[in-house]
Amino acid sequence: MEIPPKKKVQEDSEDLFLWFEASRPKLRRMIIRNFRSIGSNSVTIDLDDIVVLVGPNNAGKSSILKAYEVVMSHGSKKAQLSEANFPNGIVNPDKLPEIELHTIVNGDTSPAVRWVQKNVENEEAIVRERWIWSSPNTDPKRQGFDVEKKDWDNQVPWGAPNVAKENRPQPHRVEAFAHPLEQEKQIVDLLTAIIKDRVKALQMTTSEEGEETEYARLLIQLSGIKKKILDESRSEIESIETELSTAISGIFPGYVVKFDSKAEDNIENDVSLFKNSAKLLMGPELGYQSAIDKQGSGARRTLLWSALRLIAQAESAKKSKSTRPHVLLLDEPELCLHPNAVREACKVLYDLPTKGDWQVMVTTHSL
Repeated sequence: MEIPPKKKVQEDSEDLFLWFEASRPKLRRMIIRNFRSIGSNSVTIDLDDIVVLVGPNNAGKSSILKAYEVVMSHGSKKAQLSEANFPNGIVNPDKLPEIELHTIVNGDTSPAVRWVQKNVENEEAIVRERWIWSSPNTDPKRQGFDVEKKDWDNQVPWGAPNVAKENRPQPHRVEAFAHPLEQEKQIVDLLTAIIKDRVKALQMTTSEEGEETEYARLLIQLSGIKKKILDESRSEIESIETELSTAISGIFPGYVVKFDSKAEDNIENDVSLFKNSAKLLMGPELGYQSAIDKQGSGARRTLLWSALRLIAQAESAKKSKSTRPHVLLLDEPELCLHPNAVREACKVLYDLPTKGDWQVMVTTHSL
């Protein structure tokens, strides 16, 4: 009897990575329950280019911004919730924090048909994920919605957290009353991410003669070196697997140990363009220029808006698209601004999504 060819596994990390990378994902919806001041009655946020959350103190506005930042930190300690983030500071197995994310993806969805839900009305293709925290200071359980089974599955789209994180819009959180050092970091991170994005986009562009740039060739060389090292190490890896399997089978008969050795898919993670300690200085041109955390709150906020205005103008002027979409998560945009500047700030917020791959979500007490 002829054996049919083995069906390609839908979770093939390389195919999924390349497809999601080309899809330029965009946030569509967040569903939050049992997180901070948000209780069992879930809060659903449908995201467009810009969302403005208006409400009194302790209504959960900042918690909504924090929710996306938390899930985008999956794989690090920043994704672990303290007890204070559970409802009323109590860990109740029936009321565990849960955040669900719907992401729009574009293009050919065949490499990930299992994870892509088609909306017939608006022709959107949606990937659904959710995170559940069972206890404080532990990693959340991440699940993907399997459209074929019509249920949540412990296997997940995008695979590992670091790969998934690279293929969702990048968050840029700016808190209203963060410590000056944290505010400085938020502004510097925002500018650095954009600069890196532009430099990489420029370096990946082929020359007029159609030749690859030095940066593109470097990535190809790094990828080849990694694969060569893994191939040369295969026999040593197999030897370790055999030793571990022999040891474990004495307790669990029939069990074997396999080391899933694969090179990092996103090779760009290995190339650092700037030092991690990059600083932003401000002051008189001919005088002393100090770090941002040494400036007053008004100066820091003005710098933030200057940076956002610059980004909006640059997004409009550039010919090529960014390598990755972005989401601005901003508390109290009118804080520390002169009344005349509030109108300009509003224009900047609405310009960002129309001139580039940006979405904006802000909280405010005023209309």
